[in-house]
Amino acid sequence: MRVATWNVNSVKQRHGRLLEWLDSRRPDVVCLQELKLTDDAFATLIGPDLEERGYEFATAGQPQWNGSALLSKVGLEDVVVGIPGAPAFDGIVEGRAISGVCDGIRVHSLYTPNGREIGSDHYDYKLEWLANLAEQGRADDNEETIRTRLGVYRDETAPLIQHYGDQIISIDAVGDVDEINQRAMEALGK
Repeated sequence: MRVATWNVNSVKQRHGRLLEWLDSRRPDVVCLQELKLTDDAFATLIGPDLEERGYEFATAGQPQWNGSALLSKVGLEDVVVGIPGAPAFDGIVEGRAISGVCDGIRVHSLYTPNGREIGSDHYDYKLEWLANLAEQGRADDNEETIRTRLGVYRDETAPLIQHYGDQIISIDAVGDVDEINQRAMEALGK
C-alpha cells in the first residue's frame, strides 16, 4: 500500500495541482491537511474528481482554516473524526485529525497546531493537543508487549526466512510504483 501525505494549504487553491499529482503519483492512500473547506464544500468541489479516480474520502473539514482528509483506493472503514478528548481552542474543536481503516490498517491524517510563540495561548494549546495525541496509542504498546512481538518474529518468522533463504528474492522497493513493479517482474523472470 502506497501512502502519501500533503499539507495542501487550501484544496480550493490547489484543486488542479492536487488532481495532477494524484494522477502522476497514484498513491493508494492520501492524508491531506489544511483543507480550508467544510466537509460539504470539499465534497462538492473535489468529490466527483476523486470518485472518478477511484478514491473514497472522509473529511474533518473546517471553513477558512485547518481541516484534514483521508483519500483511499483500498477501502475506507471505521472513520474517526478528531481525537477523543482533544482540546478546543477558543471553544472550537478544530478539524485537525481524521483516521480510518484502509486495507486493514488504521491510517491517521493529522494537522498539528502551530504553537506560534512560547508561552502564548497557541503554544499551550499545541502542547495540550500533542499530550492528548500521545495518550491515543494502543493500550498494549509497552516494553513487555514489544519484546513479545520481537520474540514471535525471532521464533516464528526468522526461521522461515533462514529455511527458504536461497529462494527469497529481494528487490529495491523505493521509487515509483511502476519502477518497483518492473523490478519485481524482472526478478521473477517475467
